[in-house]
Amino acid sequence: MINRQKHKKTCGPAAICNAIQWSGYKLKYQDAVDYCKEEVGYVYSRGMARKNIRKILRQFDIKHKVILGVTFKDIDRELDAGNAVILQYRHDEGGHYTFIDHYTDKFYRAWNDTVYLKSPYRARKSLATWIRYSHRRKPYPNAIVIKG
Repeated sequence: MINRQKHKKTCGPAAICNAIQWSGYKLKYQDAVDYCKEEVGYVYSRGMARKNIRKILRQFDIKHKVILGVTFKDIDRELDAGNAVILQYRHDEGGHYTFIDHYTDKFYRAWNDTVYLKSPYRARKSLATWIRYSHRRKPYPNAIVIKG
């Protein structure tokens, strides 16, 4: 079902593609990248704004909400409720989006977490580092919750 981002600056389109597929639609990764270019002017060098991700979700009539300043407690609560999350956080190279649809006490299944990881499972401890880092910078870590 899930697509991994294939290039450093395609985390937004990959997260959108994953959310759309998770919601029951069929959409290929490259089609999602092209759709983002056409609909919201996505450009590799700039990445994507959260408002543009939300615009595309609305075009597919995907119910969602935003949690500003999100915490692990918020993410866990939403996943427990049968929802998925597009997590927006900052790291040392800028902003990033990752699609999360499952967790355990030690890992999150973060599908497009990075181009470099082979497994979609990201250690909670590792992700916590970036969430703490993000809480010290703007934009703070945010979540777009995809309703299940």
